[in-house]
Amino acid sequence: MGDAASHPNAGLIGRFYDALGRRDAPAMVACYAPDATFSDPVFPALDAAGVAAMWACCARAARISRWSRRTSTRDDSTGRAHWVATYTYSATGRRVENRIDACVRLS
Repeated sequence: MGDAASHPNAGLIGRFYDALGRRDAPAMVACYAPDATFSDPVFPALDAAGVAAMWACCARAARISRWSRRTSTRDDSTGRAHWVATYTYSATGRRVENRIDACVRLS
């Protein structure tokens, strides 16, 4: 199958995280299938409309001062991404470093 970085799905995952770094919600949502779902501890069990609303809200509210990411694709149906966003939390004025390991199911 070759190098994970050269896998066809690596481009899709990369486009998504590049859009996230730009806070470009429409480009992020365009990476999702029409019947996509999303779940994490803060946003559990979202359908495709919920996914679009979540990313639009996050893109508007984000004040990220530093951003990095690393992505890989395991096979035709899964991918992984590790990303770090550093920002100041507006409610407290405290610095936050959010480290996230994401598992992506591809179809």
